[in-house]
Amino acid sequence: MWWIPAVAVGGFVAKKIIDSQKSTKHQYQYYPSTLERNFNRLGYELEHVDGSKIALIGLPGAGKSTLLHSLTKGKCIPKPFISQVTDATDWTVNEEVPLFHTYKETVFIDTPGYGTRKHPVSSYSYLPFYAFSKIIFVVRGKLRFEDQELFDMLILQGFEHKMIICRSSSETLTEEDILEVKKDLNKHLKYKYKAIPLVFISSRSGVGISTLKEWIVQV
Repeated sequence: MWWIPAVAVGGFVAKKIIDSQKSTKHQYQYYPSTLERNFNRLGYELEHVDGSKIALIGLPGAGKSTLLHSLTKGKCIPKPFISQVTDATDWTVNEEVPLFHTYKETVFIDTPGYGTRKHPVSSYSYLPFYAFSKIIFVVRGKLRFEDQELFDMLILQGFEHKMIICRSSSETLTEEDILEVKKDLNKHLKYKYKAIPLVFISSRSGVGISTLKEWIVQV
């Protein structure tokens, strides 16, 4: 039995087909959870779409969905669900949830916030990092153990060349605060030694958004 999973999103259409007579290079495999099966489905679907594929990764409430809204001027399809509720972006419900958003020639993947009961960091080893053109690692406030764990996962797989670190909700930070944040992030993530750019952003004031957009379109 062969399974071609997909979802119709923003003009990218795929169909679920069960047909043992048709060949495809993807055979259904067993994954322990719905979340992990959706991560696997995402990898398959991204193989069949063109354009840049930009992933936003971070804890719940880090500001990923709000940032996506700012980057796309609220015109991506479907629109991101913005909420401070934990697990507001939930990929554990079923295997039909939309997995990405489209805006012009770009696909954005607003991943579920990691480090919760529903979305444990361990399951993110199934997330198809290889399929992303670039990865926006969003942090807010003090760095947590789960941030370090996910960041290390990306580095161990050699994806530092795809990454940028975004410190969200930066509109209230003073120059002194910014220096302290840089010091703390470099202490734990060693981003300077890995040549990973860091940008301070605010979806409220617009600070850093243009810088992030420029990074996204860089070849």
